[in-house]
Amino acid sequence: MEQAQIKIYIGEIDKWAGIYQAEERAETICGRLLLLYGLFRLKEGQELFLADTLTEAYQKLKKQLVYGTHGKPALSDSFSPHFNISHSGKYAVCALSEVPCGIDIQEKKELRNHRIFEKILSEKEQDEVLFSTDQAAAFYKYWARKESFLKLTGQGITVDLRGISKPVWQEDFTLKEVYAGCISADTECQVTYEHILPFDLLKFFS
Repeated sequence: MEQAQIKIYIGEIDKWAGIYQAEERAETICGRLLLLYGLFRLKEGQELFLADTLTEAYQKLKKQLVYGTHGKPALSDSFSPHFNISHSGKYAVCALSEVPCGIDIQEKKELRNHRIFEKILSEKEQDEVLFSTDQAAAFYKYWARKESFLKLTGQGITVDLRGISKPVWQEDFTLKEVYAGCISADTECQVTYEHILPFDLLKFFS
């Protein structure tokens, strides 16, 4: 059976937020612009938005967004692709997929208080992190995995992170060696990663 495809678009928040002015957080703008780029790449954008300018396309995208009980976004058109967005530090990522998915990235920061281990990790996971040669990398790997699974299911942080189930499939990734990431789905997928610049989106409106 052919594997489902997931495309992950990666962008630097400051660069992307600079091409569109709105009273929204920079990371929100970046994530939505990456989604817009992915939709236009798939030619879904032209059909959904019929927009001549970036501003027009962005506003039409906002109107197409619907949200689940715990805030998971989706496109209102049932024939549209699935997507999920995450941001941390300087980066945002958008996963565009043929199947429901959840994505998360976490900037690896210095771990000053190990009490957070007890809130997020199972006892087995705590032991692995504590005995790891790179505790921060091990901890944020697990955190990204758990968050991506919760974003896949749409539960949000409404359950005990220490005991959540594992998805059918997930793939770890890193950004610039400073960010831990994970993509989760209910079926095995083939993933491609692409760093995107604002020009890549703007050329659709030139």
